Amino acid sequence: MKGKYSKPVKTAVKLIWSSFDREKIRQGYAMLMQAAQQGDADALAFIARCFMGESYVWPQAGFKADDENASKLMQKSAMMGSATGVLCAARSANLTPSVERAMPFASFKEAFEEILGQAERGDAFCCYMVGNVYYWGDYLRVEPDYAKQFKDESDYNAWAWPIAKAWYERSFDGGLCAGWGNYCDIRKSGLCEIAQDVFEKYYLKLADISPVICNNYGYYLRTEKGDSYGGLLRYVEAARRGDPQAAYNAGHIYEAGEEVDENIDLAYQLYEMAAKCGHPAGQFEVGYYLFEGFGDVEQDYARLWNGLKRHTGILSALRLPRRSVPHISVSAIRRGWEQCRTMMSHSSIFMKPAMVSIISMGVNNRQGAHRTRRGVCLRTWHRGGY
Repeated sequence: MKGKYSKPVKTAVKLIWSSFDREKIRQGYAMLMQAAQQGDADALAFIARCFMGESYVWPQAGFKADDENASKLMQKSAMMGSATGVLCAARSANLTPSVERAMPFASFKEAFEEILGQAERGDAFCCYMVGNVYYWGDYLRVEPDYAKQFKDESDYNAWAWPIAKAWYERSFDGGLCAGWGNYCDIRKSGLCEIAQDVFEKYYLKLADISPVICNNYGYYLRTEKGDSYGGLLRYVEAARRGDPQAAYNAGHIYEAGEEVDENIDLAYQLYEMAAKCGHPAGQFEVGYYLFEGFGDVEQDYARLWNGLKRHTGILSALRLPRRSVPHISVSAIRRGWEQCRTMMSHSSIFMKPAMVSIISMGVNNRQGAHRTRRGVCLRTWHRGGY
């Protein structure tokens, strides 16, 4: 507001979007809440972002997506005079005609210029938002007449994405990771040259900040640089910092004995870390260990059943009642788990579609003491970043 963020908002944004520490994130959120109660419109905009899902905030931050509430807060922030609220409302389809009429800006361009001014003074989040305006085509809201000079979307991207790249790099220099997914897409497009040493410099810098990017950097080391052990170390580091995909990836490597001695018990601990964060494949692995009994993990149908009970969709599909183990026969549990494994090979009853292909490979097979392995995977990036 009024050309710059308040000190509490600047501090809160850094805590929530650059710390990747749940305690610090809670502190930042409390600061936003206090600022919002005092009438800070920018605080409202950032509170809204917290509830817009993993494209907007770290999935492990502890915020539950609430699109309806987030939309109301974002629109209110825009109408109260937050340029951040205006730009974010446009990007999330919340800048309705009624909101535009009520906001105290003469135009979208005026709101953009306020953010641009903060970006030019070095605010990392504003640099990221300016990059997004160019990347997503929202610059045509700023200068509608520019649309006449582009034949199609590709023609626009060839002009705008090099500009977006430069702003994303400025946001990275400020310690903000949110634009990395879009930056990688720009690099892959070939529309803008990003030197290998520049790309790797930022990759390493952001991997040291974000556990999500740290996991992806591990994958990059393993697949692009031929450094399998270095990639594993990055997985372990990212898992320690709270990334469930990294925990799953590291568990896979220790279970399969790739680059390291096989360690079934450590693999189970890593799968359990992933499972506790809601990672579908990690949950499946924990279930498999409890069903079969591996290493120090004893066969435990009671724990397996209690885990299944939390997924009512599975129980309905399997036509199994939500009863306690003493009232369910062992054969019913075995039958249910076998059907569950089959369903996980062919459907997405309780999994995101992107995970089905990971799990479907060799899910029912065992060779000696080991199952046929699924591949270690890269976390799917949402292009909006966070």
